[in-house]
Amino acid sequence: MTAQRKRGASARTRSATAHGLQGRSASARTRGDAATGPQAGSAQAGKPGSGGLVALRVDPAVRGEMPDAMKRRLKRACHRMLRALGLWEVELSVLLSTDERLAQLNHAWRKKRGPTDVLSFPQVTDPEVLQSYRLPLVGRAASGPERPLGDLVISLHRVKQRSPTPQAMEADLMALLAHGVLHLLGHDHPTAPSRRAMLTLETDLIAIARTRGPVKPMAAPPDPVITP
Repeated sequence: MTAQRKRGASARTRSATAHGLQGRSASARTRGDAATGPQAGSAQAGKPGSGGLVALRVDPAVRGEMPDAMKRRLKRACHRMLRALGLWEVELSVLLSTDERLAQLNHAWRKKRGPTDVLSFPQVTDPEVLQSYRLPLVGRAASGPERPLGDLVISLHRVKQRSPTPQAMEADLMALLAHGVLHLLGHDHPTAPSRRAMLTLETDLIAIARTRGPVKPMAAPPDPVITP
């Protein structure tokens, strides 16, 4: 994937790791990071109306810590989040990795020491292009190639350390997915009001991801789609 302009960084206590940096811009957050870098893997085809292609990979070093059933549920959650955000035919890659990997990426892209829980690597920084990824409220038939949204890299080590139960671990991962996807769309949280607004969006996305049945795009897609 081609490099994009480097974006500013902001981080949270969460961060992610990725495979094979391909020269993308980077920006990070306390609970999630945005950066242009790793390629988590080729996306696998989703069902029509699923929101596009989602590739969710687990680093071999932590593969034994991620149950297959949980992996399937998280992938399904990603599809539902994309649909809720009105995104259509987009490619999203997710890599679950180690603290060591995240620390490497955190230093390479943000010049910060130590791991974080999630890093977001956007593939697109042009607001008009991102807006074109939106599904109109009336909807349209699936057609054409998938469009790259970006990559998320999450530290499974960090999540497992703070999760007393498998249920808590899955809930934490789902929250990081929601947070990371919003970062890919340009959302940030430099102020208290922006943090509250982003948390509200995350909560809405998680609720949608946990339910069953058809997913309707949010009546008013959250703005801004991207931060200049």
